Amino acid sequence: MAQVPLARRQPSTQAPLTATRVTAALVVALATRDARAQHGDGPLNRADYTIDARITGPRTIEATERIRWVHRSDTPARTLEWHLYANAFAPGSLFLQTLTGGGHRGNTPGAQGSITVHSIALSDGRELLPHTTHEFNDGAGAPRDRTRMRTPLPEPIPRDTAVELVVRFSLRLPDAFSRSGCGDRFCFAGQWFPKLAVLERDGRWNNFALHAQSEFFADFGRYELSIDAPRDAMVFATGRTSSVVLQGDRAIHRFVLGRAHDCAFGWSTRTTRRVLTVNDARVRDGDDPAEARSVVLDVVHTAPDDVLAERAIELARRALPVFERRFGPYPYDKLTIVVAPRDAAGVGGMEYPGLVTVEGNASLPRFARTIEYVTAHELAHQWFYGLVASDEHAHPVLDEGLAEYATGVVLDEVYGAPAFGHVGSVGFGFWAMQGAFAALDEDAGPLAREASRFATFDSYAALVYRRTSAVLATLERSEPHELRALVRAYAEQYRYRHPSPDDLLRALSPTAPARARVDRLLRAALNSRSTSNLRVASLDADRAVLLRDGDLAPTVTVAIERSDGSRHTRPWNTAEPRLEIPGPLRSVTIDPPPNVHLAESSRVDNARSLSGPGAAPLSARVSNVIALLLRWLGP
Repeated sequence: MAQVPLARRQPSTQAPLTATRVTAALVVALATRDARAQHGDGPLNRADYTIDARITGPRTIEATERIRWVHRSDTPARTLEWHLYANAFAPGSLFLQTLTGGGHRGNTPGAQGSITVHSIALSDGRELLPHTTHEFNDGAGAPRDRTRMRTPLPEPIPRDTAVELVVRFSLRLPDAFSRSGCGDRFCFAGQWFPKLAVLERDGRWNNFALHAQSEFFADFGRYELSIDAPRDAMVFATGRTSSVVLQGDRAIHRFVLGRAHDCAFGWSTRTTRRVLTVNDARVRDGDDPAEARSVVLDVVHTAPDDVLAERAIELARRALPVFERRFGPYPYDKLTIVVAPRDAAGVGGMEYPGLVTVEGNASLPRFARTIEYVTAHELAHQWFYGLVASDEHAHPVLDEGLAEYATGVVLDEVYGAPAFGHVGSVGFGFWAMQGAFAALDEDAGPLAREASRFATFDSYAALVYRRTSAVLATLERSEPHELRALVRAYAEQYRYRHPSPDDLLRALSPTAPARARVDRLLRAALNSRSTSNLRVASLDADRAVLLRDGDLAPTVTVAIERSDGSRHTRPWNTAEPRLEIPGPLRSVTIDPPPNVHLAESSRVDNARSLSGPGAAPLSARVSNVIALLLRWLGP
């Protein structure tokens, strides 16, 4: 099987391979310490891909990929399992069956797409495709789904062994929808190639049929991507451009990206690009950690989106240094931002290592900062998904929730309050909006569940994005400097690894006081009920009774007005779910502005007054109305 024990592996001196040499194998030196440095105590496998792709039609691709997979899990591998995410767009897929409302993030499917694997060969020429199956019989609920594949092996692969494969496949892109596809003279290929699933340390393949609310999971490795495209097409991709070779009416574009777990590319005959430097040179650990380089920003857009591109550029230039300071250095020397044209908006709002796609509407008022928000959120994914590569299918809370929290942290620093936008003196605070969005959904269940276990995509967004970020912001307001340092430490500790929710909880709980706060808020939200409501249950001149319903238990302030007009505040550790305040009283308000409990399910009962309505209900209702009006917004 051309198994190569790593201890005896030597670097290759072969020249780059062409697409016609389909039985050759990529040979790359890999030391044991390198894999451990990337993955720590998580899954230690590595998958390197060299992909030669040729654009053969307006939306068709033929390609050969050479894979060197390094097996480091604890048990021998007897099969290989694959993701064929592009078959989500084919008839009978689980993805198409689980679209809520018949669409995805405001877009509806058009012409379908698919991927076809023509050959899977070992480097010694043995063909594995005849034994490959799409049948898993695990209750996925879509017998015609083809988004995953299993290949039996002729003999087991022992631990600390590399296996080399050559895969030939063809792809037809759909109409632009849910991260991938084509519009007018514009195509983007996301999740487009056969990708090995993650083999966990216990020998279990982490493979899943793609659900409409799920995203992705893969091992780290090095990507070398060659795109044979029409000469007049602008080609853009993850990674830095290593060369462009003109051959008649064609052009061969080559890109390289190290220490990553995905690659994507696109092409267009109607886009323009702007290339600029984002920040000062620093040592980066993508391909050549010994070389200090600046980050090059490559922005691709169509002419009608000039204004949106300018706004995305301005946000990226201001936000990238903040992200680096908060969550660790950006690892790559290039960041590509693709502003999806309106006729291909379905590919917008998605992240890949070293590349993000964004979309917006230039006719919306600038004060709303919509394109800035989407751009910031996708940049946040460069850390929480790109570098801290959690399992997005099983634990989307670690991906979208942490990215949304990081978005708010950075937008607050870039713009100050109110970061989400303002009209004159009326501002829209990012965290108030997060709380309002989260409160719209009545699902009080745990946040740490699989993507497919949320009832709808709206519910998924309200809980995984909004409620998670609101819980983290509530935790931060208890101990702002401590939590910021702990989140940075988590991002650094699990860089190039695959953490779990338990890893996050441990990282944020280094001391007993921190553990108590985390248990009352984040652990409760992840593992039990993710809401709580604080309310003034009763009030008269002699006594007020305050109650906490639900599991989240922050410490908040209670504002008290006495009958003589005097005012004072006191803390309430809501771990004690009942608090009595003796009179004489005129009014009581729980958690007055600036609010601490941002994840509260309702604020309309936070205040009572003997002389009229409390202060909270009007502002709470306004926040909910705004959230309803803006519910369509989100990456």
